[in-house]
Amino acid sequence: MAVNWLRKLASGAPVPVFPIVGRAGESALQALYLSPAVTVTRSPRHARALAVLGVIGQRDREAFRRVHDQVPAPRVTFWFSDTAIPEALRSSVVIGEASTDIGAQIARAAKALYGGQPSGDVDMCPDEPPAPWKGVGDGHGGEGMMGGKPYGRPMAMPEDDLRDGLQLDPLAFSIGPFSPLLPPGMVVECKLHGDVVAQWELVGRPYERTLAPVFYQALEEPVAIADLELARAASHLRGLAEALQLAGLGAYANRLRRGAARLTPGQSVDKIGGSGVLRALRWSAGTEKGVVEGDARVRLRGPGARAAGYPGDARQNDPAYAALGFKPVTQGGGTCVARWKQWIEEADQALKLAEAAARSQTMSSPSGLVESPLGPLTKSSPLPDCSDLIDSLVVGLEWSEAIAVLSSFDLPAVRDLDSTRAREDAS
Repeated sequence: MAVNWLRKLASGAPVPVFPIVGRAGESALQALYLSPAVTVTRSPRHARALAVLGVIGQRDREAFRRVHDQVPAPRVTFWFSDTAIPEALRSSVVIGEASTDIGAQIARAAKALYGGQPSGDVDMCPDEPPAPWKGVGDGHGGEGMMGGKPYGRPMAMPEDDLRDGLQLDPLAFSIGPFSPLLPPGMVVECKLHGDVVAQWELVGRPYERTLAPVFYQALEEPVAIADLELARAASHLRGLAEALQLAGLGAYANRLRRGAARLTPGQSVDKIGGSGVLRALRWSAGTEKGVVEGDARVRLRGPGARAAGYPGDARQNDPAYAALGFKPVTQGGGTCVARWKQWIEEADQALKLAEAAARSQTMSSPSGLVESPLGPLTKSSPLPDCSDLIDSLVVGLEWSEAIAVLSSFDLPAVRDLDSTRAREDAS
């Protein structure tokens, strides 16, 4: 009786789901966060379902298999993706419908699984050690008492600590491409001395970002400035929500995501919780770290550059924006907290511009250059990837400081107009 009661109680709870976010999976991820039927977990080991969102690159198929098998069985995999379904999953994977609540779809399938139908996904990785070890070297498969790779995992060797030169056992590991700590697709080789980042090497760049369609449309024809600015504010608020999520403030992050999903011209950022974001994030470690200066300001582009005092903004060249009294917002210092503050102030400015533009029905002036939420966008040169800038900014920081710095940037490249149009035509 007790087991049946617990099963009934569990069936009414949100289903824990881990997202595999591929190329062009950002909007589906936001929908997943906002669904009351599921809870997005930060680890596959805490999930009961897996959601594949967007296209998984060929280089990352093996990583997908490893993440898949970390979800405890019985598990269900939901497929909101154009990627071909792996052979091992074709009989068990559930094909999602993008037109309906994806969280509710996952919850229905997972709760059916709890009841014993179907039986769930099979494992995709072979049940064997990651590397040969029996009879290899001395001891437990190593190459002597120090060093070696027992059971395929390298033993730690002492190194001089970055701070005081004491001998520590460093921890070397790879993170990505589906870690919620990094942009989707990004892969990093990292080494820690205690909790200090001793090495941060980018080995796989993140997937390209897809901007809201209105920014691509503005490259070719006049669009309502109110629509452009609402999309800009929503993008900045979602960036802040991710920073809150990484700081362990998931409930606050979802409140901000819900606000970003229903913005209206003239709305105050304060009313959807924006005013408290900085107060909450100031408790994070590393708020004054990650300083961007020199040539990196220009290369960083957009809000990140303006947070370091660089005033460049393509909206200054549009007479329609000039008529609305637009002037760029900038910060000083180029720190982590400056970039968060830049997002907040630009979002608030965007909502005010949207109100003025809606009142006067102001349209943009096409010039082949649009200031997107990430920086200047043109038809011929989409925004490049800047993820390699992180390497020099986080070495020497504590792990929590490094994650805070990472959360203050928009790093991925932006998809170009032609590839975005081709995807829209296909859909």
